Amino acid sequence: MKFEQALEVANKKVVERFERSLNDVETAILKGAWDGKTYEQIADVSGYSISYITRDVGPKLWRLLSQAIGEPISKTNFRSALERQWRSGQQEALRETEITLHSVVAIDSNDLSPSTQPSVYTDWGGAADVSLFCGRTQELNLLSEWLTAEPTAKQSSSGTPQTTRCRLVALLGMGGIGKTTLAIKLAQQLIETERQKPFEFVIWRSLRNAPPLETLLADLVAFLSQQTDTEPSIGRFVHWMRVHRCLVILDNGETLMQSGDRAGQYRLGYEDYGDLLRVVGETAHESGLILTSREKPAEIAAMEGSDLPVRSLQLHGSFEVGQALLQAKGLAGSTVQQQQLCDRYSGNPLAIKIVTTTIQDLFDGAIDQFLEQDTIIFNSIRRLLDQQFERLSDLEQSIMYWLAINREWTPISVLAEEVLSSVSRASLLEALESLTWRNLIEKRSGSYTQQPVVMEYVTDLLVERVSHELSKTYEEILEPQINSTNLPLFCQHLLLKTTVHDYTRESQLRLILQPIAESFRSRFKYEAALHQHIQHLLNWLRSESTLSTSYGAGNLLNLCCHLKLNATGYDFSHLTVHHAYLQETTLARTNFTHATFSNAIFTKTFESIFSVAFSPDDQLLAVTGAISSSEIHLWRVSDSQLTVVCKGHTNWIWSVAFSPDGSLLASGGGDSVVNVWDAQNGELLYTLSGEGQFRTVAWSPDGSMLAAVGDDALLRVWSVDRLYPDSNQSMQVFRGHTSPIWTVVWSPDARFLASGSADGTVRIWEVESGRLVNTLEQGSPVRSLSWSLDGQYLASGSVDHQVRVWQVNNLDQTPLQLHHLTGHTKEVWSVAFSPTDSILASSSGDCTIKLWDVSTGKLLRTLQGHTDWVRSVRFNSDGTVLASGSGDCTIKLWDVQTAQVLRTLQGYTSWIWSTVWNQAGTLLASCSSDSTVRLWRVTPPDPQSSQLSLQETEQNKRSAELGQLWKMLKGHTSWAVTTAFSPDGKQLVSGSGDNTIKVWNVQTGQLLKTLQEHTSWVWSVAWSADGQVLASGSYDQTVKLWDMRSYQVIHTLKGHTHWLRGVAFSPDDKLLASCSSDGTVRLWDVQTGESLWVLDGHGKEVWSVAFSPDGSIVASGSADNTIKLWDVQTGALLDTLEEHNYWVWSVAFSPDGQFLASGSLDQTVRIWDLQRKAVQHILQGHADWVRSVAFHPSGTLLASGSTDETIKLWDTTTGDCLQTLRPDRPYEEMIITGVMGLTEAQKMSLKALGAVEQMNETTY
Repeated sequence: MKFEQALEVANKKVVERFERSLNDVETAILKGAWDGKTYEQIADVSGYSISYITRDVGPKLWRLLSQAIGEPISKTNFRSALERQWRSGQQEALRETEITLHSVVAIDSNDLSPSTQPSVYTDWGGAADVSLFCGRTQELNLLSEWLTAEPTAKQSSSGTPQTTRCRLVALLGMGGIGKTTLAIKLAQQLIETERQKPFEFVIWRSLRNAPPLETLLADLVAFLSQQTDTEPSIGRFVHWMRVHRCLVILDNGETLMQSGDRAGQYRLGYEDYGDLLRVVGETAHESGLILTSREKPAEIAAMEGSDLPVRSLQLHGSFEVGQALLQAKGLAGSTVQQQQLCDRYSGNPLAIKIVTTTIQDLFDGAIDQFLEQDTIIFNSIRRLLDQQFERLSDLEQSIMYWLAINREWTPISVLAEEVLSSVSRASLLEALESLTWRNLIEKRSGSYTQQPVVMEYVTDLLVERVSHELSKTYEEILEPQINSTNLPLFCQHLLLKTTVHDYTRESQLRLILQPIAESFRSRFKYEAALHQHIQHLLNWLRSESTLSTSYGAGNLLNLCCHLKLNATGYDFSHLTVHHAYLQETTLARTNFTHATFSNAIFTKTFESIFSVAFSPDDQLLAVTGAISSSEIHLWRVSDSQLTVVCKGHTNWIWSVAFSPDGSLLASGGGDSVVNVWDAQNGELLYTLSGEGQFRTVAWSPDGSMLAAVGDDALLRVWSVDRLYPDSNQSMQVFRGHTSPIWTVVWSPDARFLASGSADGTVRIWEVESGRLVNTLEQGSPVRSLSWSLDGQYLASGSVDHQVRVWQVNNLDQTPLQLHHLTGHTKEVWSVAFSPTDSILASSSGDCTIKLWDVSTGKLLRTLQGHTDWVRSVRFNSDGTVLASGSGDCTIKLWDVQTAQVLRTLQGYTSWIWSTVWNQAGTLLASCSSDSTVRLWRVTPPDPQSSQLSLQETEQNKRSAELGQLWKMLKGHTSWAVTTAFSPDGKQLVSGSGDNTIKVWNVQTGQLLKTLQEHTSWVWSVAWSADGQVLASGSYDQTVKLWDMRSYQVIHTLKGHTHWLRGVAFSPDDKLLASCSSDGTVRLWDVQTGESLWVLDGHGKEVWSVAFSPDGSIVASGSADNTIKLWDVQTGALLDTLEEHNYWVWSVAFSPDGQFLASGSLDQTVRIWDLQRKAVQHILQGHADWVRSVAFHPSGTLLASGSTDETIKLWDTTTGDCLQTLRPDRPYEEMIITGVMGLTEAQKMSLKALGAVEQMNETTY
């Protein structure tokens, strides 16, 4: 299809819908996008401003085409959409001139109008274009009959009718024989038939990159269920194959098979594909699955038969196809000679296509001269490719390797960067032209790739040769004659790339890096020998300048990381490290002195993500949330590099937003301020104060005003031209909500603001007058709002799992609810319209993102990949990419069209949320935000000996160490936030953000039981003194009491109206105290579950509660910065302790009841003398919030846990810190002295994760 034809289609559709043609600027954008140009390039060519095209005409054009064509259109998918419309028009024109009596009768007899004809849902993925298909008529007819035949009258042995319709068909044949093309053509013919369509759903997927079965099933199930089901299981897949008539084509099945003598066996880790084939073949359904493969799986061989629903078709060469290829190439020869040539290559289309270039090159296109040469026995495509590959020049072979590594269409500019040798662009173009001429690569719009069979061959060859190179190095590396020819492929080609999309990198890992790594490791009997050899290789790479800057060091590091080797002591100093993928990797005490990093991807310092925002030019992504030191991070989208860090908040940052021109950044935090920053350098410009936490900030569309909302239930609006440092006077304050406001959004014309609140309403305000225009009753707390760019729609996401879309184009009337979108199973945290207003994205606590069709309310896709709540989603400016931030410490960039993950940024922190001693005082348990529970062995100091302090010598400090890490308990999938030992010390329970409580065996570390009754975070657990009952407090606003013998819930205590923060048993187990974000403490009767007292005195959230040892007093710590002491018998307030200057997050009584310890967000621990009601000690040393305090049973030690990722052990008598316990961070003591290729922001991030710069360098 040419652009002129596409333009004609687009114009026709726009005229039909809007009675106007595309104007000049719209045509220029369409032409530029057709040619693959960016908006900036289109602006340069057309003469229009970049902002006009990016923010105005561009988005409006895609919205216009979406409405005209009737499906979501974007800059990335418009070509395929227009081509479908064009082909449909061509077919319709053909049908109008070729209507037969048979087709008329068929329609009349079925009495079907076009509107009642069943539609066919198709998803072709990356299926090839088969418009030039020829021949194979017999095979097409046979396969069509197998898949669509009606039941026969034959009787089985049991007397039931047999059916000839196939459920499972294997299309088999050697590489290049045409299996893929035939399968696609078959599917197209089946859905283009004039008769009633035999299938309702048709989907094609390639297995070329060997996706894990779970990944494939997630994709298939979502499509077949129309996004209503996302469970990636064989059972659900077969369920939908039974509900609908589906045709599923899985291409390149040989990728899953194990090479070797035993045919039909799967590669390690892919055996579950056999289960899929078996279940599909054995289960009764009327759908069909076609598997194309060079090798027949054992399951199909066992089930197939000529009258059975499982069959295979062996595809052989076709003279008809081969002759058409020869004629297309213009080769000279008679029909007999053409037949002889096709016979020589078994009629294999790919083989014939490749060999034609040899005939043209060497024999001037004369078939007879070629046939006069010695006959080549052709028994496999690999033999032919071997011959062709050896004829290639070194540069041509290198290009073939790179295209196999890249695994996707690769522009020449990328190839030019990848080839390290000094090759001119002209030489590169000549080599590419030569490979294209030889039919070894394919070309499209200046980019290149390989056919699947060729790519597999080159990939296997690369793996084989690199593995051979590495296997020889142990002997050769010890030789004095060593030179740069020892590892040519290993040093000149990457085995893994960090600049590609995630799904491509995962394919590189599975198909290239992993088999090479396994081969490499298999050469060494002992791991010590492997470590020694790696050191030899590093020294060798450092020995020559050409080697030190090659791809060798990066490849070796990626091999080490994949093999999960302990990299302690590895010396990468003075080496260039290319494309090292170091997320979720530990490199403690590794030396990178004066190393140069190129395109390295490191673990990030962020934790849970609360807000993401694209800059208007899509160059940067701003990220906020539970980030170390309450920072805003700006990431460069193109290469995932950290560029700017904004520091100034003192608490979590809930929201971030770029100004419309991208020059400013606004943020709202838990520290009751809105900050305005210079987006270029991170400088803090203005601070706007308020009351309570600010949950959302939003710029007006013209950037002249800034709105913010938060916990004080007020909507504030500032005029930007009136801002000044430390501003605290807002231009306007809107009052009306009765609970905290979570979200605010502007109308596109800036005349109105909409705010969503925990009071269950959305309120729409007129900005100029401050008048409340409308109130939309939601009936559930509202978490997020989005206003469409055309001003027509307002979308809301709420705690009741619902997304609502309101029509708000006329606010003089009550807005109509257009859609009520259901599908999420937990609260909806974020909603966002695409720039074209055709798609609405929503994210939820159920770990998913859903994409909805705005016009119909239909669910388009469910994006799965996060493992915790997804707090924020945002589209980029053209709607092609969606960013998401999650509680699983990741940011993901998604391709909106394909639903594939383009890039993942992985964060890490290990904040200490809880510390608790066992009753013997020998073990300390801690919970961390890395989802891990750790057990530390602790030996208390001898009270008779003098205590050692941190000021003493390093040797003395070593001897003073009290605690060491003993065990790590892993199993939670979200933050581990609370833990408690059983009274006998044999069991440990932990609660988590994954809504579960886990019960562990302390001695073995074995997981005994997972308790799953809460519907939200389990924030606190406490064990009764007799060990029979466990109490748990949750964000679901309930306390549950569990019988720990049966693991059943005894009581569910309800009464709190907000999140539960703490629970504690009285010493006699008769009472339970609980505290909540509703500002109250409650006392419950454990036996009956009755609420006895509501202790209401704190002005804000109550974070922690504890009983005194004698059970007479309850202490509570609150966000009002105070500790309150309550009389248990009367509920009376006894005292208020007011020394902390920030939230009090944890309180604990000493064993003798004379002292109380408190931990606060002011980074201090205070020990209070309860008789004097005064502070005994202020323990300073933590660098961040103190989340937990716990007295040792002896009372002589106090443990404190902090979000600075440390546990400190304090002498309660002197107030001295005796030891700091810290789990190793990912880059603990990794040396980065003198490194190059990293920004200052990246270095800061690495240091936060343990890396060090040594000021006094040692010579390496």
